[in-house]
Amino acid sequence: MLKFIEVLNTTDKKRLLKDFKPDQHLWLTSDIKSQIFVTQQLKKNHSSISNNCVKRVTDFWNQLLSLTDSKTHILPRSFLVLIYQQWANYRERNWEKSKETGYLICEYIETLSHLLQHPMRDSLVREWNKKNKNVLWSKWYDLASDFWDYLKQNNIVESSWVASCLLDKIPYERIKFTEIVFDLGVNLDRIEAELVQQISKKTDTTVLIPSSASHKTNDYTFAIYQLFDQKKISRPMEKKIYNTKSIITLKKFTTPLSEVKDIVSQITSALKRNISANQITVLAPHIENYWTCLNSYLIREKIPVNKSQIVSLNTFPFIQFWLAKIETHLSIAKYENMEIIC
Repeated sequence: MLKFIEVLNTTDKKRLLKDFKPDQHLWLTSDIKSQIFVTQQLKKNHSSISNNCVKRVTDFWNQLLSLTDSKTHILPRSFLVLIYQQWANYRERNWEKSKETGYLICEYIETLSHLLQHPMRDSLVREWNKKNKNVLWSKWYDLASDFWDYLKQNNIVESSWVASCLLDKIPYERIKFTEIVFDLGVNLDRIEAELVQQISKKTDTTVLIPSSASHKTNDYTFAIYQLFDQKKISRPMEKKIYNTKSIITLKKFTTPLSEVKDIVSQITSALKRNISANQITVLAPHIENYWTCLNSYLIREKIPVNKSQIVSLNTFPFIQFWLAKIETHLSIAKYENMEIIC
């Protein structure tokens, strides 16, 4: 049975933990910080708890995969790159032998792992290529497919591919818990959502839904949780109309300082046009690298900030679509990009 519980804050989570049975239930988190929090709360309610009742979900997937085949070797990305280099020495093309290609092909396989493990993957790819002849990605797929087959023959799996390898191969008979709680928040991905649904067919399963998934604060998170059951998690997806006349300005800066000064200048200009501070967002891939400098300028101009509100840039659907178009036209093909473009 699969049920959903919306969690607005830590108070809601503490309340749920009071009914948690450490000897029978399993609580899965997305990171170590959440794992420590849940463990500490359980220790307040129980004199003793099992070391296995609270786990990171990645450890759980690894355990399940090991149970399906005890010969499986789960290795980190750095080891896979070394294995690739040794394997690629026998390839004909020079570009396939470089270390950089090893890193790229591992990322490529991570993206396509759920496709590569499919028994009909080659026919699916050929069908897709017929409909999308303008995208030249076959050489990357061929390389990834060959390396995947080599790893499979040697029972090697990279840690980030484990969830994909478990699709339709979950060892239900080895799961001894009477209930499993998935507390993954915004870190839940599509493959894990499918695995959760598969597990729920044999084991009572509870999914904790973050407040951002049931309100209008994060459409990307909502879309992921919507994969479970559209009737149980119901919120009409609004059709958004974007201003096609909006101006995008591209600038190039020689130093981070010049970039910071320009950002502050733009914010100041917007404030003078009576745009409130809570309507202005600064998006950056690595904002921590120059936050100290940026913050000092913002303080000097008396511009209020709310840095605690952080969201990944690629969670915005229109940014996803824009990046997908760029990468696809540059022949940097990824499965999720194809899904968005098509």
